[in-house]
Amino acid sequence: MKSVCKQLFRRIKYTKAFIKTLIVFLLVSVTTIISGVVQMSEYTLEEFLGSFDTCTTFSTIIIISFVSLTLGSEFKNKTIYYTIMNGHSRKVVFLGKLVGFLPYIILLSLVQSVILYSVFALMTNNEFFGLYIHHLALNSFAFLIVYISYAILSLSFSFMTRSAIGGIGGSLITMIVFNIIYILLNLSELNLFSFELSHFFGMFLFRFLLENNTNINFQLVVILIYALLSVVYLLIGYNIFKKDDLT
Repeated sequence: MKSVCKQLFRRIKYTKAFIKTLIVFLLVSVTTIISGVVQMSEYTLEEFLGSFDTCTTFSTIIIISFVSLTLGSEFKNKTIYYTIMNGHSRKVVFLGKLVGFLPYIILLSLVQSVILYSVFALMTNNEFFGLYIHHLALNSFAFLIVYISYAILSLSFSFMTRSAIGGIGGSLITMIVFNIIYILLNLSELNLFSFELSHFFGMFLFRFLLENNTNINFQLVVILIYALLSVVYLLIGYNIFKKDDLT
């Protein structure tokens, strides 16, 4: 698995894929978050939350694209086929790519959290950190788990379709489906552990995490749901890939 991870690191370094991704990610995060602050009125956070929705939606798409385009190029250049032919099992290849992507996803999520909370600190003369630092750590971890779930989703679709287009397309369709689920659940007003069930789905999820940043129970349920979704994506993607004829 170690050699598979190193191979991925070399490819990302050679193509400068992460540097390009990080630049776009930073531009989206900074411009949308600051735009929301500028538009804020004295009495409402709605403008800011709207910009934050835009920020996290594009951030998720950027993460999906980074994973899918990187893996897609490996399938296109037959790198993965050669790795398997050289004696690596499909399980090692699949998990090795996943482990290799994780540090990049963690860094992107961390960068966005730092930008977001730095803006809050400036708005509140640093009182924000003193009051909420322990909640923000858990909130940031919840952000990370959601982003990782989408990274695993795009990785699984990329392995199943053996293409970047399939990885991006399948992930975007899933995002749309989740937003439809959000709308339907929002109309039904169903609850889970005293929380509206709709709040756990769709791209408004990050907004609800931000609004409930002191509600540890809500954060923990989000982490649990998206950790379970990650496992489901992983199992489906791997089981289809291991049965796929690569000839």
